[in-house]
Formats: sequence, structure tokens, C-alpha cells
Amino acid sequence: MRIVNLKTFLEMPVGTVFQKYEPCVFSSFGIKAENVGNWDFYYQDLEQSILCSGSDEEFFILDESEKTGDSFRLDFDCMSRDGMFNDNQLFVVWEDGDVDYLRETLQNRKNI
Repeated sequence: MRIVNLKTFLEMPVGTVFQKYEPCVFSSFGIKAENVGNWDFYYQDLEQSILCSGSDEEFFILDESEKTGDSFRLDFDCMSRDGMFNDNQLFVVWEDGDVDYLRETLQNRKNI
């Protein structure tokens, strides 16, 4: 893993796995998609990707699961736009070895 600024992040290829970073805090786990102009980008959100038709349904699904413990489905085949326009934003970029290690860890966990 390494920490980069927005300019460097935007130069990285589509498919880059990342998290937004503030000193000592990781958040917003995703996969970079194409850039939008010089200061924005699309990404595949891997944190809150609830399979739903919109925010009203998402709220209902989460509220029901909270009350009943029911399962809900995820949708990783959708894009979000960052839209924060924060030129001071930092990113933790996952390198190939990090992604491989995560994949192996998840695969091993699945087989337990």
C-alpha cells in the first residue's frame, strides 16, 4: 500500500483499488473508474453497495434488516461519482500484492 495525493491518484489506471485517507484514518473502499475532467472520478463503491432502486428503497432495506436480521443483497456492478472536488484529498492505494493477499484471505475465510 502507499499513500498518494489526488493528482497522482487521477493518473492511476482504471481498476486501481483504493481507500480515501485522512491522517491515520482509512475510509471509502472502492475501485477507481474513469476520470471526470481534471479533479473528479467515478468509482465502484465496495462499502455501501446495496442492491436497490434508489435511496428510499435502500433506507427501507437497511431498516428492515436492522429490525428483523434479514439478509440483503449487494450490488458491486454500479458506479458512484466522487464529486468532492477536494484537491487536498489523499488516497491509500492498494498494490497488486495487497489485493492478492485480500483475495486469499477472503477465499480462506469462505472455506472455514
